[in-house]
Amino acid sequence: PKFDHDTRKGDSDVQCCQPTCELYTCSGNFVANEAYKGNIGRTNEQCCDQTCSAVKCPKGKKVPAGLKKSPGKTEKECCKDTCNDFLCKPFTVPIGTNQHEVYPDGEAQSFCCEPTCQAYTCDVAKNLTLDPAKATLTKVSDETCCTPTCGSVTCPAGFKIHPSKVNMDAKKTDCCEPLCSSHTCSAGWVADVTKVAAVGNTDEVCCQRTCEVFQCSSGWAKNSAAAKNIGVDDPTCCLPECSLYQPKCEGDYAPNPDANKTVGQTADVCCKKTCSLYACSDGSINIPDAKSVVASTNGECCEDARCPTFRKKTEVKDGCNQLGKDECENNYIKLKNTATNKTDSLACKWADFGFCQVNELEPANCAE
Repeated sequence: PKFDHDTRKGDSDVQCCQPTCELYTCSGNFVANEAYKGNIGRTNEQCCDQTCSAVKCPKGKKVPAGLKKSPGKTEKECCKDTCNDFLCKPFTVPIGTNQHEVYPDGEAQSFCCEPTCQAYTCDVAKNLTLDPAKATLTKVSDETCCTPTCGSVTCPAGFKIHPSKVNMDAKKTDCCEPLCSSHTCSAGWVADVTKVAAVGNTDEVCCQRTCEVFQCSSGWAKNSAAAKNIGVDDPTCCLPECSLYQPKCEGDYAPNPDANKTVGQTADVCCKKTCSLYACSDGSINIPDAKSVVASTNGECCEDARCPTFRKKTEVKDGCNQLGKDECENNYIKLKNTATNKTDSLACKWADFGFCQVNELEPANCAE
């Protein structure tokens, strides 16, 4: 009822009553609200809620179509992010037609961006590889992004695709290479029968090196008899020199540096002989330190066979005749030789008639 209905005269809604919002139709950027039905009013402001369509969003945001007729007065209520400020992942680019559109929750990357050929994997089984010139193209597919590889090429007779080139860009690569069957090995090399069908055009790939072109290491000499042998090592192609044997020159032998360049691996060839190997003449024996003396004559290597016994004797100062039988022959005496004016050493010897006497001279060639 109207506020003054108690004093008014009338018998109709228009005369006695006020209209409520239930009778009002919202217009423009407003929408009806059921909660306002019983309210007295005849304007958008009294009976309706403002919709988001009236809200001005900042740059990079927009009221989505689904919210335009929904109640709302603030940016928080009505504005949503658009693709304009979204940063696409590597190898993807913005979709131009969607740059000013609001993206669905959780779907920004797929809604705002699309992959380029850089992110596309060409089908190797179809002999395709990525074409760098098409790396930034979109609408990715084999047709858009890829180019044929060498694997799609058919080589002429005597040629073949090297395994390392199978997946290379056929437009930028010499796909077909000659086979070893057409290669002529250089001097010192022979064809490798296991490589006839292999891709190659060099001695290293197609041939085997013989000893003719092998360089022997230090301590090894060229073995002419092995020149045609296939080999790349010293034992196969070379002969050992005495320089390698020198450490074994010991015992009855001594090192012989003069023989270092001589081919050999035996003591007789590579070493010097010591006196221990020399056969002394009758009545002579090898000197005590025979293994330390390098020589091969009787004078250098031998001494009187009596020398070892004489070396065991002890010099006696007071003469042999004062010695008893048990000690007599263990001694010697030194006497001045008036004929030579030298001092001679003479052995003491027990005489058959019962006393110790001066006997024979010390052999002249005893070693010191």
